[in-house]
Amino acid sequence: MAIKTYIRHMRNKWLILTAFIFIPVAVWLIQKNYTKPLPVNIPEPVLFEDIQEEDKKEESADIPTNTNTENPSVIDTEDPLPLQFNLAVPFTSQAPHTNWELPYQEACEEASLMMVHSFYEGNTIKQIDPSQADTIILQMVEKQETLFGFYESTTVQQTAHLASELYGYKASFIENPTKDDLKKWLISGYPIIVPAAGRLLGNPHFQSPGPIYHMLVIKGYTEEGFITNDPGTQHGHNYIYSFDVLLNAIHDYADPIETGKKVVFILTPS
Repeated sequence: MAIKTYIRHMRNKWLILTAFIFIPVAVWLIQKNYTKPLPVNIPEPVLFEDIQEEDKKEESADIPTNTNTENPSVIDTEDPLPLQFNLAVPFTSQAPHTNWELPYQEACEEASLMMVHSFYEGNTIKQIDPSQADTIILQMVEKQETLFGFYESTTVQQTAHLASELYGYKASFIENPTKDDLKKWLISGYPIIVPAAGRLLGNPHFQSPGPIYHMLVIKGYTEEGFITNDPGTQHGHNYIYSFDVLLNAIHDYADPIETGKKVVFILTPS
């Protein structure tokens, strides 16, 4: 009897010792696979109407403007780019009422399109009303069912087609973009819609292990990284990803996702 008690005692001690070793290692591994949010120092946002006013001034001064709805142009300058820039793109989560069941868990494309459309509409709000956002997401889902027969994991081409059907936008695609490429499009006044291998983003607010495929909006940049509106989390407004992390994660939808083309796109009102 004493031997059994001793064995039981030693087994319990071994289990406790194993837990003390295993738990810190597990926590370290989890933290290692997620990027820590960068310090937030967000520049003052620029409204769409401010960009339009600037274009009018350039037109009156006979300076070619950067916004062309047929063939949108990007600022091409050898001067140093601004250290930081931020477009006033309103935010919504893809789950406006924090319901992450279908279709909301698959609605990052719809939410990204909605945010860019809200910017071009001249909305000055920081966040789109959750009830309004919910209604629009469901309308977009229904439209895609009609257009494609599905709504999940749409490519950049399909998402751009949806934007054209709903709002008349024209799309321009930028392949293999560099950090400076994206900065120039931003300071030219265009939010950038980005498809991504979601798990390469390492966002600690994602439900582990994160989405395989994701879509978000780049709205600006700081010296530390890109300012995004990431609809995959309630904490996605002005979320900063480091330049390297976001550029590395860019992949259009494919199976496997990391074979997807490195391409982003912008929309311009017709």
